[in-house]
Amino acid sequence: MFRLSEGKEVTLKNLNFSLSFMILSFEYVKEKAEKLREIVIKFEEKIYDTWWDNLGEKYDVLRDYEFAPLIATICDWKIDASDAWSIPWWILKNVGSLDPDKILSADIKKILKSYFDSKQGKFPPYMKSKDRDNWLRKTSEYLKESLMYFKNENTTPVKMFENREYDVIEVYFMLRKISGIGSKKASMIVRDFIHRTKNLVKRHPWFDQIKKRNPKFAVVGEDKTIVPIDVHAVKVFNRIFGRKYGNWRREQEQHWWDLDIQLFSRLVFPEYPARLDLLLWYIGNRFCNSNWKNANCNECYLRQICNSSKY
Repeated sequence: MFRLSEGKEVTLKNLNFSLSFMILSFEYVKEKAEKLREIVIKFEEKIYDTWWDNLGEKYDVLRDYEFAPLIATICDWKIDASDAWSIPWWILKNVGSLDPDKILSADIKKILKSYFDSKQGKFPPYMKSKDRDNWLRKTSEYLKESLMYFKNENTTPVKMFENREYDVIEVYFMLRKISGIGSKKASMIVRDFIHRTKNLVKRHPWFDQIKKRNPKFAVVGEDKTIVPIDVHAVKVFNRIFGRKYGNWRREQEQHWWDLDIQLFSRLVFPEYPARLDLLLWYIGNRFCNSNWKNANCNECYLRQICNSSKY
């Protein structure tokens, strides 16, 4: 067992891999980046907008209610994204409104629990009972605090933006004032807003509501963006370079690969580094199972460049 300068302990196996990764030639890493750029561009044309189709009528709630995208965003941690973005529909169904006063007068934690109890959604298998209780408690607190913030400010997640162009850093720090939106989520929202500004995607409920009210609304400065790193980004990044097994969640939480992924993203898209993130998330979520033996490499978009591919 070894201890790194930050106090992190790693096994000899992991340390050996880390050292072997360091001696990869820059030309090899750059070649991977160039091939990955082509894959991302082709992938965007086929996939990005179809994700919303899976939500069906639940997307209409996200599109039509000003607080719906915010609620979904706050719920989107530790659970499947499709469940997080379905919860506003469930709250509307149970409360009858997405007005902050109505939601604040209800038992938010109880409503969130009822969503999973009803089998509309399910907690990830890795979440133990105490982790589920922690998610319910913290998420309900975040929702209460964020709704109170907008109530006190006399605004909404749509009205908080003016009819003008915003720089990514300005939007980032505007979002960070909201309870339940940490640095990772703020980066993700900024990324999504830029994607919509550049018309790389055709739909995003929060952006589209703002744009409908403020036609000049746009987010620019994409060269300043970063990849909002989650467990999928860590897993897929490692497997591209041939590391099939790892404690992906632990490595993500301890930030083992943050700088490697950020700098690699700048090789792939120097003009817009965060553009790489959605592909990493999608592959990690849909094909690249945490247990490599169960990974669906045959249908994966990265199988031609992935050193861990079975094909």
